[in-house]
Amino acid sequence: MTNKIPNIKKSEILENILNKSPAVAFLWSNEPNWPVLYVSENIEQFGYSQEDFYSGQILFADIIYPDDLEKVAKEVYEYSKTGTDEFEQQYRIITSFGDIRWISDFTWVKRTKKDKITNYQGVILDITEQVETTNLLKESEEKFRHLFEHSPYSVILLNHKAEIVDCNATVKNIFGFHREELIGKDYLDVPIFSDTDIIRLKRRQKMLTQSRHLKPVDVEITKKDGSKAWITSKNSHIKIGNSQYIQILVQDITEKKQSEQIIKEALEFEKIVSTISSRFVNVADLGEAINKTLSDLTKYTHADHTFMCIQGNLKFINSFYEHSYENNSVIDLYRKLKKTDWWSKSLLENKYLYIPNIKKADIPKNIKKQFKKYHKNSINSVLIYPLRLNENFIGCVGFDKIEAENLWHEEAFALLRIFSEILLNTIERKKFETALSESESRFRLITEQNLMGILILQENLFKYVNKAVEKITSYDLENWKLTDISQIIHEDDFDFTLEQARKKQLGVKNGIITNYSYRIRRKDGEIRWIDQYSKTVNYRGKTADLITIIDITDRKHFEEELKKSNNRYLDAYNRANFYKDIFAHDMNNILHNIRSSLDLYNLYKQKEMKPKELEDLMEIINLQVRRGEKLISNVQKLSQIQEEDIILEKVNINEYLEKALDFLQNSFKNKDINVSINSFKKKIFVEANELLLDVFENILINAVKYNQNSTIRIEIDINKTKKSKKSNIKIEFSDNGIGIPDGRKERIFERGYKNKSSVHGMGLGLSLVKNILDNYNAQIYVKDKDPQNYKNGSKFIILFPMLKRDN
Repeated sequence: MTNKIPNIKKSEILENILNKSPAVAFLWSNEPNWPVLYVSENIEQFGYSQEDFYSGQILFADIIYPDDLEKVAKEVYEYSKTGTDEFEQQYRIITSFGDIRWISDFTWVKRTKKDKITNYQGVILDITEQVETTNLLKESEEKFRHLFEHSPYSVILLNHKAEIVDCNATVKNIFGFHREELIGKDYLDVPIFSDTDIIRLKRRQKMLTQSRHLKPVDVEITKKDGSKAWITSKNSHIKIGNSQYIQILVQDITEKKQSEQIIKEALEFEKIVSTISSRFVNVADLGEAINKTLSDLTKYTHADHTFMCIQGNLKFINSFYEHSYENNSVIDLYRKLKKTDWWSKSLLENKYLYIPNIKKADIPKNIKKQFKKYHKNSINSVLIYPLRLNENFIGCVGFDKIEAENLWHEEAFALLRIFSEILLNTIERKKFETALSESESRFRLITEQNLMGILILQENLFKYVNKAVEKITSYDLENWKLTDISQIIHEDDFDFTLEQARKKQLGVKNGIITNYSYRIRRKDGEIRWIDQYSKTVNYRGKTADLITIIDITDRKHFEEELKKSNNRYLDAYNRANFYKDIFAHDMNNILHNIRSSLDLYNLYKQKEMKPKELEDLMEIINLQVRRGEKLISNVQKLSQIQEEDIILEKVNINEYLEKALDFLQNSFKNKDINVSINSFKKKIFVEANELLLDVFENILINAVKYNQNSTIRIEIDINKTKKSKKSNIKIEFSDNGIGIPDGRKERIFERGYKNKSSVHGMGLGLSLVKNILDNYNAQIYVKDKDPQNYKNGSKFIILFPMLKRDN
């Protein structure tokens, strides 16, 4: 069988293959900027078309990245000049999208027989990803090398034999060895580790070969110069190329370890100080506390003996205490030393007695002999601190060391001083408590026979109370001492009395009241009034409040009743004057109007005036009579409200409103009154009584009385509303009257008999309305009908609490 090529040109086959490959074929002319004679279709991967180049719009040099063009041109020139037939270049091009891509350019040079270059053939391939990967790898290697060389840690690389193959310069600072001295050595053969640590580190290396995770380890090393240092090292596996290594990161932690040791010692010091301090707080057995403290001091300072001497006659403390490391007593030695002049002079004249080496010390021979005679071994070092109470020498406390010279450290001095201060404070407190105990016996004898209550208040607790307090308050004595003050003093007086007590106990001088009255709550719940006198005293080492009390409840009740009686009398007197003022002014006006009308009536009658004019005068007289009746009725009702308790019941608002409107129409028959009512419900109930009619009548009468329009319009709206989260019935009376200025809106309801200047010309209407509504727990206020102009009328608003069933 013969293989036949399909009826397709070989060049077409090759071109199809080429166009589907990532490589782009070019044929460039040997002219400036390399015009393109041919380019494969797959140039489209860079956003260009064949036509872009064939048309001459784009030359090949146009797509080369500007920073690379000079380099590319120079290389092409060099290759062409030297007769090179093929070469490879890597440079950047710019796609039509504006992206920058790296390409690899494989070029073949075509020449004539006379070696003249006709054109260049080539293939370009996009190698952007390879270049970026290479750059990243190079950058990563540079970073690693930078970290390796400049790391604050010593970085050491070991091969599988644990030999050092590389390390950074920091190792010189930590180990003291140069890099050249370490390369090739087994890590554990470097002479910096102790035998014990070598065994431990070998075990860790074995565990690391088993790929076990290891925590960092701290090791003390000996550097090349013999100095000691602490390091922490962390081992891990790393891969470099195809080889596995052990990486050791070493950090100098000497300062950290020293800081930890300082902190540890400080904590131990604070612990022993805290233990000693707490031991002497409210101490019951002083001797036991001293013995335990001497034992603690011996252990902490590593002394052979710790001792304390006391001179003088103190009933609550022994003259000598000691703690010996080997149970060897030094009592006799120090008793003998106490009798010498050297001992007294040394402790009296110095803040402390410190002899690190008795054999070498400049002290009397007989004193050296005493120390040397002690037991089997001689004492060779002492540190003694004198005890001074109120500048008087009363003893000493100290350490000693047998045989060896000892330079007592700073903490030993501090502990002796602290213990001395604590002990002296305790002795002083004990002396005071002893004296106080004797004084208290005499104090109790006096106070228990006193009829006046006597208490000592300290830190809000009663430290002492006598029997008279028990009688006044009904609390027994033991309960008083355990009871918090807040359980006894009345809650309304507690803050004031507590503040006074606090100020006295703190010694504050400003704002102190030594004598005042307040209420207490007896154990049986009865409230009693107390008159108190107090003084700041010192009680058992702390400030306290010495209080004397007497029961003034009967006196208080008498004073309150007398005050109420005076108020009632004053109230009745003012009310009488108020009513007198009302009648003197308003009734005079009414009678004056009646008299004037009667005079006109008689005059018109003599002149035989028309009946209509006479009827009008009679109507004025009738109106003034009704006005007088209304005034008398209002005075009676106002008096009733102020003097009696009003009984409320469930009433229908609309029913009373209709009655008030009937009264209004009958009272002003000659007026054109137009009233409209808008109510959300026909029957609306509130808590009130028959005086509700007076409320409505007074508001409606004012709407007519203070209105100058020919047609009087009154709009009444009744709705449900909420105010301060409470449901209410809202009644609005809007009129077209003369209005009320802002300055008078609040005052129109304040008409009262205590303010006589407000009586004239106002009547009792709105004062009565306010008093009645207050008893209904309702509110009333007034607004402008037109917010822009008060002269266009008023709007009276009443808010009734909604009944619970309707709410």
